[in-house]
Amino acid sequence: LLSERVFMLIGDTYVTGGNFNAALNSYRQAVQLNQTEHRAMNNIAGLLDKQNTPESLAKAIKVSNQALALHQEPRYYETRGQVYVKLKRWDEAIEDLERALNGRLPNPAPTHASLAKAYAAIGQPELANVHRQKSQTAAGADRSTNQNRRTD
Repeated sequence: LLSERVFMLIGDTYVTGGNFNAALNSYRQAVQLNQTEHRAMNNIAGLLDKQNTPESLAKAIKVSNQALALHQEPRYYETRGQVYVKLKRWDEAIEDLERALNGRLPNPAPTHASLAKAYAAIGQPELANVHRQKSQTAAGADRSTNQNRRTD
């Protein structure tokens, strides 16, 4: 009998290979085996977000809420915030994405980019510009770090 940890690893391998449907199935199996497996729930939400249909986005919010009820991890707020951006639920997106940034994400560039979009949508161009600049700075730092890793 496979454990939820094995299904998590299988799902991660599928994600790396670009097989998102198989990854989604693996993460769902992990949750079936352990209904408190919040990492799998967040991964499911992220994959549903990628599908970008009204149904998948609604499911992504539901699964994100379940993961956050179990563990308040900055990455989980970031996942839900990105879904809120796609749904144009700007206030909720801003709340989640700001909370995620306060938790020190490893790659804040996409979070800042989404905050720029959300702030622009609610008529706050100054904050939108701040986050747009932070997104570009973070993306540049991430590229530089990745280049340094390759040359080591």
